[in-house]
Amino acid sequence: MKTLVEDIHSERSGELETIPADPVRTPQKRRSSFVNWLQALLHPRATPVRESARPARIENRPTEVVEEIAPVEAQPLIEQIAEVLGLPLESRPVDEPDDERVNEIAEKVLTHFDEHRPGPDAFPTLALRVLNLVADPNVRATDLAQLISKDPALSAAILKIANSPMYARDFEVRSVRDAIVRMGLNHLAQTAGALAARTLFNPRTRAENAVMGPRWASLFNDSTIIAIQASAIAMRLPHARSDQAFLGGLLHDVGKSIALRSLASLMVDEVLPRELPERVIDSVLDRVHLLIGSEVHQDWSLPQYLTVLCVRHHDEFVPLESETWDLHVVRLVSGLHLWRSHPVRHRSAPYELAQSAEALGFDVFQVRSFAADLRQVKLQVMSNFAG
Repeated sequence: MKTLVEDIHSERSGELETIPADPVRTPQKRRSSFVNWLQALLHPRATPVRESARPARIENRPTEVVEEIAPVEAQPLIEQIAEVLGLPLESRPVDEPDDERVNEIAEKVLTHFDEHRPGPDAFPTLALRVLNLVADPNVRATDLAQLISKDPALSAAILKIANSPMYARDFEVRSVRDAIVRMGLNHLAQTAGALAARTLFNPRTRAENAVMGPRWASLFNDSTIIAIQASAIAMRLPHARSDQAFLGGLLHDVGKSIALRSLASLMVDEVLPRELPERVIDSVLDRVHLLIGSEVHQDWSLPQYLTVLCVRHHDEFVPLESETWDLHVVRLVSGLHLWRSHPVRHRSAPYELAQSAEALGFDVFQVRSFAADLRQVKLQVMSNFAG
């Protein structure tokens, strides 16, 4: 097994940490080694938020608005947001008892993933559109880059190829636009077309898609909504990058898609029943997606910032540093989207949202504005990608 994650910054020591490769190739021991590192990474030393990043205090606000917001200003930001958005604030889950059935299914999903480890196949949703655009002899680089960037798996495949030894240069390709510069428009178009066609003509994928088609569509829509809104917010911040926030939004939860592929395959093979309760499926995906997503990011040789974003977007606390601006943006939008979509199921989402909002210096009224924008983005995505 190759080294899983190298040179990820350790918040506790301030030094670069390298994850040693596990010489034992069994899934259980490799996973145990990885989980030990993952747990260490997920609990960094708490670092105070920079004072300059905090929202303006009430005494610095115009006099005419002090009376209006004074009642909520004394509340923690998370309570202010819940009150303004009219959302329930559930207590964060603490040491919930494990469900034996969920544990059993989760272990089967992890084992299946270890044995099959899929490549970054393109999502069927955009495959035909990619093929049609690639077939156009007058295709423009900007059009192709925009379409490819809307598909998490296709973007991942392009980035992996652009950073492969065949194209390796002295800088890391971090966006589809960079990949076009390195690979050339014609070659990238051919590569994108081949990746899209591979999914369309894979009967196994069609069988898995038939089992849980709506689930994949939902995951795709969620990632696209988060990516678009994260990109828009990143453009307002001096140290964030909209292109990296967009790609991070697309790929931060890619582990759920891969886990769903394994789950569907187990159903097709009749290892698991085809009818599982929604609650069980949700719990299984929540339990395994971070581990699977982290390993997939490594297998696909994605840029390191994407791997760190994938690993840490559910942290209880993330300090505001030069390398975490995009992580905070994605975490804010993801938390807001999950909280509004499934307020009871995702009980940690409001806390992640509030911590990142405070770190970035956004107050309750700006978060309310983001929530309104998110509604419009959702309508746009549902319209553009319906069917």
